[in-house]
Amino acid sequence: MLDAPAGSMAYDAWQHGTEIKDGLWLESDASMDDLQHILQRRLRIFTPEHRELWLRLGDARPLYQAWQRERQWPVGFWHRISRIWLHHEGTIFCAWQNEQPEKDGAPAELDLAAQMTLDWRLLEALAAQDDTAQEALL
Repeated sequence: MLDAPAGSMAYDAWQHGTEIKDGLWLESDASMDDLQHILQRRLRIFTPEHRELWLRLGDARPLYQAWQRERQWPVGFWHRISRIWLHHEGTIFCAWQNEQPEKDGAPAELDLAAQMTLDWRLLEALAAQDDTAQEALL
């Protein structure tokens, strides 16, 4: 995670470059420290059957797969994040806009324990692999 406000060198490198194209840009009013703690509380989630899984939030590819399938995140997942931007095939676009960034579905009192449940449709979209990822596994 790196601080990359719009117009910064890091943002421009993400927007126009190829080295970090699989990154995502989170539009937020939170400080870097706060955002790091918020995201850490979302790394561990539950399936609908209450099985615990880990998310890979720093890689835009699973998020792009979820966006393609028009999956939505539960209210409170993207706490203090107003928009999630992705980079795909030379285009920057807002994949999700959070209408309620003040809602927190994973309060800090429970620290890093899994707190949120994602539905199977979202989980399956996040787990889908594009052809490039599948080729890398062979």
